[in-house]
Amino acid sequence: MSEMVAFRQGTSMPSRETILHYVVETVNQITELEPALHLLPWSGVNSAIYEQRFAQCYDEGLCAAQTSAPNVPQGILPSTDWAQGIGLLCFAAGYMSAGERPLTHNQLCDFVKQAAVGLSPIEGEAASGFSTVRSIALPVFRRLQRDGHASRILLLQTLLHLIAWKSASQYARQQAQRLLWMGGILGEGGESGLLALDKVLREEAVGEKSLPALLIFTSFLAHFPAGPVFID
Repeated sequence: MSEMVAFRQGTSMPSRETILHYVVETVNQITELEPALHLLPWSGVNSAIYEQRFAQCYDEGLCAAQTSAPNVPQGILPSTDWAQGIGLLCFAAGYMSAGERPLTHNQLCDFVKQAAVGLSPIEGEAASGFSTVRSIALPVFRRLQRDGHASRILLLQTLLHLIAWKSASQYARQQAQRLLWMGGILGEGGESGLLALDKVLREEAVGEKSLPALLIFTSFLAHFPAGPVFID
Protein backbone atom coordinates (compact mmCIF):
# COMPACT_ATOMS: atom_id res chain seq x y z
CA MET A 1 0.00 0.00 0.00
CA SER A 2 2.84 2.43 0.86
CA GLU A 3 4.31 1.81 -2.61
CA MET A 4 0.97 2.69 -4.18
CA VAL A 5 0.72 5.93 -2.17
CA ALA A 6 4.23 6.89 -3.26
CA PHE A 7 3.34 6.11 -6.86
CA ARG A 8 0.21 8.28 -6.73
CA GLN A 9 2.12 11.18 -5.18
CA GLY A 10 4.93 10.95 -7.71
CA THR A 11 2.69 10.86 -10.78
CA SER A 12 1.74 14.18 -12.38
CA MET A 13 -1.65 14.57 -14.03
CA PRO A 14 -1.38 15.67 -17.68
CA SER A 15 -3.96 18.25 -18.69
CA ARG A 16 -6.63 17.84 -21.36
CA GLU A 17 -4.54 19.98 -23.73
CA THR A 18 -1.44 17.89 -23.07
CA ILE A 19 -3.26 14.65 -23.84
CA LEU A 20 -4.66 16.07 -27.09
CA HIS A 21 -1.13 17.20 -27.97
CA TYR A 22 0.05 13.62 -27.45
CA VAL A 23 -2.55 12.47 -29.99
CA VAL A 24 -1.55 15.01 -32.64
CA GLU A 25 2.16 14.35 -32.10
CA THR A 26 1.63 10.59 -32.42
CA VAL A 27 -0.42 10.83 -35.63
CA ASN A 28 2.11 13.23 -37.17
CA GLN A 29 4.98 10.84 -36.39
CA ILE A 30 3.23 8.02 -38.24
CA THR A 31 2.28 10.29 -41.15
CA GLU A 32 5.83 11.62 -41.56
CA LEU A 33 7.50 8.23 -41.16
CA GLU A 34 10.01 7.49 -43.90
CA PRO A 35 10.55 5.32 -45.76
CA ALA A 36 6.95 4.87 -46.88
CA LEU A 37 6.14 1.18 -46.52
CA HIS A 38 3.58 -1.15 -48.05
CA LEU A 39 3.53 -2.85 -44.64
CA LEU A 40 2.32 0.40 -43.11
CA PRO A 41 -0.72 1.50 -45.15
CA TRP A 42 -1.22 5.02 -43.84
CA SER A 43 -1.94 8.17 -45.84
CA GLY A 44 -2.45 10.61 -42.98
CA VAL A 45 -5.56 12.30 -41.61
CA ASN A 46 -7.00 15.76 -40.95
CA SER A 47 -5.60 16.24 -37.45
CA ALA A 48 -7.84 19.23 -36.64
CA ILE A 49 -11.06 17.28 -37.22
CA TYR A 50 -9.90 14.30 -35.20
CA GLU A 51 -8.56 16.51 -32.42
CA GLN A 52 -12.06 17.95 -31.95
CA ARG A 53 -13.54 14.45 -31.79
CA PHE A 54 -10.98 13.28 -29.25
CA ALA A 55 -11.54 16.41 -27.16
CA GLN A 56 -15.23 15.47 -27.10
CA CYS A 57 -14.32 11.94 -25.99
CA TYR A 58 -12.23 13.35 -23.13
CA ASP A 59 -15.04 15.69 -22.07
CA GLU A 60 -17.57 12.84 -22.16
CA GLY A 61 -15.27 10.93 -19.82
CA LEU A 62 -15.28 13.86 -17.40
CA CYS A 63 -19.10 13.96 -17.49
CA ALA A 64 -19.42 10.19 -17.06
CA ALA A 65 -17.26 10.37 -13.94
CA GLN A 66 -19.85 12.60 -12.27
CA THR A 67 -22.32 9.70 -12.33
CA SER A 68 -19.68 7.00 -11.72
CA ALA A 69 -20.93 5.24 -14.85
CA PRO A 70 -18.15 4.55 -17.36
CA ASN A 71 -20.58 4.18 -20.27
CA VAL A 72 -19.18 5.44 -23.56
CA PRO A 73 -21.79 7.29 -25.68
CA GLN A 74 -21.97 5.26 -28.89
CA GLY A 75 -22.19 8.27 -31.18
CA ILE A 76 -18.90 9.90 -30.22
CA LEU A 77 -16.55 7.17 -31.43
CA PRO A 78 -15.02 7.45 -34.92
CA SER A 79 -15.37 4.51 -37.30
CA THR A 80 -11.74 3.55 -37.96
CA ASP A 81 -9.90 1.16 -35.64
CA TRP A 82 -7.09 3.53 -34.70
CA ALA A 83 -9.48 6.42 -34.01
CA GLN A 84 -11.84 4.23 -31.98
CA GLY A 85 -8.95 3.10 -29.82
CA ILE A 86 -7.62 6.63 -29.28
CA GLY A 87 -11.15 7.91 -28.65
CA LEU A 88 -11.65 5.29 -25.94
CA LEU A 89 -8.28 6.13 -24.39
CA CYS A 90 -9.20 9.84 -24.33
CA PHE A 91 -12.55 8.96 -22.71
CA ALA A 92 -10.67 6.90 -20.12
CA ALA A 93 -8.24 9.77 -19.49
CA GLY A 94 -11.12 12.19 -18.90
CA TYR A 95 -12.92 9.79 -16.57
CA MET A 96 -9.82 9.00 -14.55
CA SER A 97 -8.66 12.63 -14.41
CA ALA A 98 -12.00 13.66 -12.90
CA GLY A 99 -11.31 11.31 -10.01
CA GLU A 100 -7.66 12.40 -9.82
CA ARG A 101 -6.54 8.85 -10.54
CA PRO A 102 -3.00 8.54 -11.92
CA LEU A 103 -2.93 8.19 -15.69
CA THR A 104 -0.76 5.17 -16.42
CA HIS A 105 -0.82 3.09 -19.53
CA ASN A 106 -1.86 -0.06 -17.67
CA GLN A 107 -4.81 1.65 -15.98
CA LEU A 108 -5.93 3.41 -19.15
CA CYS A 109 -5.89 0.12 -21.08
CA ASP A 110 -7.72 -1.79 -18.34
CA PHE A 111 -10.35 0.94 -18.15
CA VAL A 112 -10.92 0.78 -21.93
CA LYS A 113 -11.29 -3.00 -21.78
CA GLN A 114 -14.00 -2.62 -19.13
CA ALA A 115 -15.75 0.30 -20.84
CA ALA A 116 -15.76 -1.42 -24.26
CA VAL A 117 -17.82 -4.37 -23.01
CA GLY A 118 -21.11 -4.36 -24.90
CA LEU A 119 -20.06 -1.58 -27.26
CA SER A 120 -20.58 -2.40 -30.92
CA PRO A 121 -18.59 -2.66 -33.12
CA ILE A 122 -15.63 -2.31 -30.70
CA GLU A 123 -13.45 -5.36 -31.00
CA GLY A 124 -9.87 -6.44 -31.50
CA GLU A 125 -7.08 -4.49 -29.86
CA ALA A 126 -9.16 -1.97 -27.89
CA ALA A 127 -11.58 -4.63 -26.64
CA SER A 128 -8.63 -6.71 -25.41
CA GLY A 129 -7.27 -3.81 -23.38
CA PHE A 130 -4.53 -3.31 -26.00
CA SER A 131 -2.98 -6.68 -25.20
CA THR A 132 -0.70 -6.79 -28.27
CA VAL A 133 0.58 -3.29 -27.60
CA ARG A 134 1.25 -4.00 -23.93
CA SER A 135 2.85 -7.41 -24.41
CA ILE A 136 4.92 -6.82 -27.56
CA ALA A 137 5.16 -3.24 -28.78
CA LEU A 138 5.42 -1.06 -25.67
CA PRO A 139 8.32 -2.94 -24.03
CA VAL A 140 10.37 -2.53 -27.23
CA PHE A 141 9.35 1.09 -27.75
CA ARG A 142 10.12 2.09 -24.15
CA ARG A 143 13.51 0.36 -24.11
CA LEU A 144 14.59 2.20 -27.27
CA GLN A 145 13.13 5.43 -25.90
CA ARG A 146 15.23 5.10 -22.74
CA ASP A 147 18.29 4.60 -24.94
CA GLY A 148 17.61 7.96 -26.61
CA HIS A 149 16.74 6.83 -30.15
CA ALA A 150 14.76 9.07 -32.53
CA SER A 151 11.03 8.47 -33.02
CA ARG A 152 11.64 7.05 -36.51
CA ILE A 153 13.89 4.32 -35.09
CA LEU A 154 11.41 3.61 -32.29
CA LEU A 155 8.59 3.12 -34.78
CA LEU A 156 10.47 1.04 -37.35
CA GLN A 157 12.04 -1.30 -34.79
CA THR A 158 8.68 -1.73 -33.05
CA LEU A 159 7.10 -2.38 -36.44
CA LEU A 160 9.58 -5.21 -37.04
CA HIS A 161 8.68 -6.80 -33.71
CA LEU A 162 4.96 -6.60 -34.52
CA ILE A 163 5.54 -8.25 -37.90
CA ALA A 164 7.75 -10.91 -36.32
CA TRP A 165 5.11 -12.03 -33.83
CA LYS A 166 1.72 -10.94 -35.18
CA SER A 167 1.82 -11.07 -38.99
CA ALA A 168 -0.66 -13.41 -40.64
CA SER A 169 2.09 -14.38 -43.09
CA GLN A 170 4.46 -17.10 -41.88
CA TYR A 171 7.09 -15.89 -44.36
CA ALA A 172 6.83 -12.32 -43.04
CA ARG A 173 7.17 -13.53 -39.45
CA GLN A 174 10.24 -15.61 -40.26
CA GLN A 175 11.96 -12.83 -42.20
CA ALA A 176 11.22 -10.21 -39.55
CA GLN A 177 12.58 -12.53 -36.85
CA ARG A 178 15.72 -13.06 -38.95
CA LEU A 179 16.21 -9.29 -39.25
CA LEU A 180 15.71 -8.83 -35.51
CA TRP A 181 18.27 -11.56 -34.78
CA MET A 182 20.75 -9.39 -36.72
CA GLY A 183 19.81 -6.27 -34.75
CA GLY A 184 16.77 -5.12 -36.68
CA ILE A 185 16.82 -1.48 -37.77
CA LEU A 186 19.82 -0.92 -35.50
CA GLY A 187 21.84 -3.68 -37.15
CA GLU A 188 24.09 -3.34 -40.18
CA GLY A 189 21.89 -2.95 -43.25
CA GLY A 190 18.80 -3.20 -41.06
CA GLU A 191 16.76 -0.59 -42.89
CA SER A 192 17.71 -2.05 -46.28
CA GLY A 193 16.56 -5.44 -45.02
CA LEU A 194 13.20 -4.01 -43.97
CA LEU A 195 12.77 -2.33 -47.36
CA ALA A 196 13.62 -5.58 -49.16
CA LEU A 197 11.08 -7.49 -47.05
CA ASP A 198 8.50 -4.79 -47.71
CA LYS A 199 9.10 -5.08 -51.48
CA VAL A 200 8.67 -8.86 -51.45
CA LEU A 201 5.47 -8.66 -49.42
CA ARG A 202 4.13 -5.96 -51.74
CA GLU A 203 4.68 -8.26 -54.71
CA GLU A 204 3.02 -11.14 -52.85
CA ALA A 205 0.09 -8.86 -51.94
CA VAL A 206 0.59 -9.48 -48.24
CA GLY A 207 -1.12 -6.68 -46.31
CA GLU A 208 -0.94 -5.72 -42.64
CA LYS A 209 -3.87 -3.36 -42.14
CA SER A 210 -3.69 -3.41 -38.34
CA LEU A 211 -0.09 -2.17 -38.08
CA PRO A 212 -0.71 1.62 -38.29
CA ALA A 213 -3.25 1.42 -35.46
CA LEU A 214 -0.93 -0.69 -33.29
CA LEU A 215 1.92 1.79 -33.76
CA ILE A 216 -0.36 4.75 -33.00
CA PHE A 217 -1.61 3.11 -29.79
CA THR A 218 1.98 2.30 -28.80
CA SER A 219 3.36 5.78 -29.40
CA PHE A 220 0.42 7.42 -27.60
CA LEU A 221 0.54 5.15 -24.55
CA ALA A 222 4.32 5.56 -24.25
CA HIS A 223 3.67 9.13 -23.06
CA PHE A 224 2.30 7.69 -19.80
CA PRO A 225 4.19 5.79 -17.09
CA ALA A 226 3.49 2.06 -17.01
CA GLY A 227 2.19 2.02 -13.45
CA PRO A 228 1.14 -1.08 -11.55
CA VAL A 229 -0.83 -3.73 -13.40
CA PHE A 230 -3.55 -3.77 -10.75
CA ILE A 231 -4.80 -1.00 -8.49
CA ASP A 232 -6.90 -1.69 -5.40
